[in-house]
Order: sequence, then C-alpha cells, then structure tokens
Amino acid sequence: SNYFFADAINYLAEKKVITGYEDGTFRPNDTLTREQAAIIIARALDLNIEEQNDLVFKDVPSTMFGYKHIAALYNVGIINGISETEFKPYDIVTRGQMAKMLVNGFNINTEKYETAPFNDIKNSYAENEINILYHAGITKGISPTEFGFNEKVTRGQIAQFIYNIEKYHASFYKISAVDFNYDFIYGESFDHLHEGAVEFVSYYEDNDTYLYLKPV
Repeated sequence: SNYFFADAINYLAEKKVITGYEDGTFRPNDTLTREQAAIIIARALDLNIEEQNDLVFKDVPSTMFGYKHIAALYNVGIINGISETEFKPYDIVTRGQMAKMLVNGFNINTEKYETAPFNDIKNSYAENEINILYHAGITKGISPTEFGFNEKVTRGQIAQFIYNIEKYHASFYKISAVDFNYDFIYGESFDHLHEGAVEFVSYYEDNDTYLYLKPV
C-alpha cells in the first residue's frame, strides 16, 4: 500500500485493466513484453477485440492469448510491428515505444507544447510523442536530462502511465460536435474565447468529433 505505484495499480485493477498473479502479487518491477503492453492498452481503451482482421505478423499466431488485443490495436493504427511481418510479442517494451503507443492510443495531443529537456530523444521516432507526454505532465525522465528512451518498461510504470493519462483527461471538459449540431468540431470553433484561456484537444471517433477543453 505504500509502494510508489500503489494508487495506479489499485485503480486499474478495480477497472480490470490489469491483473496480478495467482499468488496474490502484482510484481510491479517485472518488465513488460510487447504482447502484455498490447493487452493492457486494449483493455484500458475498452476496445472491442472480437471480429478483428487477420494480422500480417508471422510471429503472432491466432492461438496467442494477446492475438485479438494486438489485432485490435494494429487495425486502428495504435501500434505497428518491428517490421512488416514481425511484431516481436515477447520483446520487452522500451520507454520510447511506450510513449508512441500511449499518444496514439489515448488521443493525447496539444496545439502547443514545450520541448522536453531530454538529450536522448532528439531525432528519435518518438520525440514528438515524448514532448507531448512531458508537456501534459504524464511522464518525467529518469533524470533531469535523460528520458531513458531505450530503458525497459515495468508493470508498475505502465500502470502509472495510464493512471496519469486518465487523470489528465479528467481535467478537461469533453464536448461533442453533435451537442452543437455540427458535423465536426475543432479548436478553431472556439476562437472567440480569450486567447490563452483554454487548452484544447480535438479528435474523431465513432463518426463524431469530440473536443476536450481545459482552462489554463
């Protein structure tokens, strides 16, 4: 109960996003495979994992427990393989890979963000996503100047990442285009608001456009 990730782990366990082991432990310091990460993210997003298209990855057989979770994330563009034909489900997830998955999956985006002070993310494939997570207060580095791009992600860390994301989203007001009889709604729809008074994030889902507004 005094563990650093305790609140995040208990919160996600109650929502059945994460589960422990039969011996009653969670093992927060254990590393996380790409398959395990896909299962947790698909559950957190409450994705429908049934009736997914066949996967192109030769190393993800349909008998694998996480097959449908990986397929659900891949088919909506949240995750990619290591190559066109390999997913490497048993490889350990790195912090850089996790940043990419989280921003893609949880619609985390901002119109403006500060550059994170990390020397090890410059010109990387996830530099933009790490900047976004840092600006949103969802992640910090392993030191003031290092993100730990290639460091392995633990079970406790992914719980904390997702817990922080849910708190971040909870700080916004969510409105729908349908609420205003609009076909689409974007941040520009609120240009009449005082400049700098709100931060907004827009995204498209289920034939509707949603906007998150947050006073700043």
